[in-house]
Amino acid sequence: MSEQRTLLERERELGVLANVIAEAREGRGQLVLVRAPAGLGKTTLLNAAAQTAGGAGVLCLRARASELEGDFAYGCVRQLLEPIVVQQSGSGDLFDGAAALAKPLFEPTRVARRPASADSAFSMLHGLYWLLNNLVAGGPALLSVDDLHWSDAESLQFLSYLAPRLDGLPLTVLASVRIGEGDTAELARLAAAPETTVLALKPLSLEATAALCEDRLGRDVAVEFAAACREVTGGNPFLLGALLREASEQRLSADAREAPRVKRMGPAVVAQSVLLRLSGTPPSATALVRALAVLGDGARLGELASLAEVEEDDAARAGDLLARVGILKPIEGFDFAHPIVREAVYGDIGPRARGETHARAAEVLSASGASEERIAAQLSEAPPAGDAERVELLRRVAALALVRGAPTAAVAYLRRALAESPSPADAGEVQLELGSAELRLVMPEAADHLAAAVELLQEPARRATAVRELANALTRSGDSDRAVEVIESAIEVVEPHDRELALLLELPSMPSWPTSRPALPRRGGCSDSAASKGRPPASAWSWRALPSSAPGQASRQAKPRPTSSARSRAAGCWASRSTTSPGLSTCLSSDCSTRTRSIWPTRAWSRCSPTPRPGPRSRHRRL
Repeated sequence: MSEQRTLLERERELGVLANVIAEAREGRGQLVLVRAPAGLGKTTLLNAAAQTAGGAGVLCLRARASELEGDFAYGCVRQLLEPIVVQQSGSGDLFDGAAALAKPLFEPTRVARRPASADSAFSMLHGLYWLLNNLVAGGPALLSVDDLHWSDAESLQFLSYLAPRLDGLPLTVLASVRIGEGDTAELARLAAAPETTVLALKPLSLEATAALCEDRLGRDVAVEFAAACREVTGGNPFLLGALLREASEQRLSADAREAPRVKRMGPAVVAQSVLLRLSGTPPSATALVRALAVLGDGARLGELASLAEVEEDDAARAGDLLARVGILKPIEGFDFAHPIVREAVYGDIGPRARGETHARAAEVLSASGASEERIAAQLSEAPPAGDAERVELLRRVAALALVRGAPTAAVAYLRRALAESPSPADAGEVQLELGSAELRLVMPEAADHLAAAVELLQEPARRATAVRELANALTRSGDSDRAVEVIESAIEVVEPHDRELALLLELPSMPSWPTSRPALPRRGGCSDSAASKGRPPASAWSWRALPSSAPGQASRQAKPRPTSSARSRAAGCWASRSTTSPGLSTCLSSDCSTRTRSIWPTRAWSRCSPTPRPGPRSRHRRL
């Protein structure tokens, strides 16, 4: 079936795309979403638009999302830009200025676990935007993303960030979306943006269906036969092609008498025809196509051959055969002819066999030196095995995702690591990393995972980090009283062994301020242990540490004025702890310190100075 025929009744859409590309060349960039059910010609329409743009001298960068890569941080963005980044790696112009913020995304280094800065996600978005600015400075460009509904969350977020900034850039963004799949809320927001043009493809009419039937069968067809074909396929071009392939193999005539037989073929014709075609191929071809369904489009020959357990020469011949029968694309490499075909093959593999094959695929990729992200994608679909090496790999990939400003991907990897039932020594670290990543996304599960980390972690500095993160999570959820109790309980345990660490626990490092004032503390709330040590109760210092509505108001309400010696002692506590306890680096970030300068609790100052001066009178009622 020719691509020109598949594009029947798409003249309006082709005209819109041509106008959008022409306007972008004049500096009026736009984003276009091609939205339709599977098989209605979205990919073919994007290919035609890319050909039009390429013929006009526009740089075309293309990507295709897949189900297996949904957790790859900025996976689609990297597909789009990595080729041009590699091509221009010597010049360095792409990363000039603010675009340097995006450079870590294209440096596949294996980083050690470390906390990412609070604004790393925005920095990456900002850097990618300026990278595109630098790119189009040399001429207009087109970004084409097929199957955006399977995109990773970060790439989708970047497109939402980019859309309102396209005007003024010679840049066109085209994307295809399958209705009802993927992150429907985020896709709906993108589609509703005023800068977005949505093209909704309609099924083929009876006349177009008849034209495609005649083109494929090579003879005239009766109106009744064409109507039956349209009824069975709903006017879907891809389903129609599969139906006509089956009709041709069964040597059906195209007259009215065959219409009832066509209707009996039913709507499952694609899966049936794909599996039927597979049944007539050698075992090596069946093994190869199943391996491709597990590894995903773009897998290398050696990887496929290893997973399918066939020789590479046999795998290459099987690939050619699968392309001839319409299961793979007739191109160099290994890609399914359509996602529907992959779904049919993958669905024919039993659930247990699928899990086992994904586990073997992870081993094959590891042996071939594939990226850890690809290995982690396979482990995400494999059943847990209690493997400590899996846990470490998933934690490394999650740490890399956080450095790249992709906490959503990090959460997915860490949840899978937790399902691996790590050892008690590792479980606390996984719970802490998972809870911290969830806290960045304001997920309600963060508090539970951080509470588990507090219980499991034994090393004082790591436990203190977990306590502070838990207190932040509780404060964000509106439970400031419990946050104070958690910190107070930790201080009771830590103070006899490490007074500086206890001090750091008392210093506030809230990433976001509570929007409502907590309940008034009760008089006489001082615990016996606190009173015995001459300390004020939790509520007494919590009013100084936790603002009532905003940082500015808190600073106006309570501004303790420590002596210069007290200030120096406190600074010394900070400095020494920052070098001896890297686990608390999050607490010592510049972002946290600037937020806390004006609300340093009086109690914290008193611990650094033997004779602190009391602060000025405040509007707080005395306890």
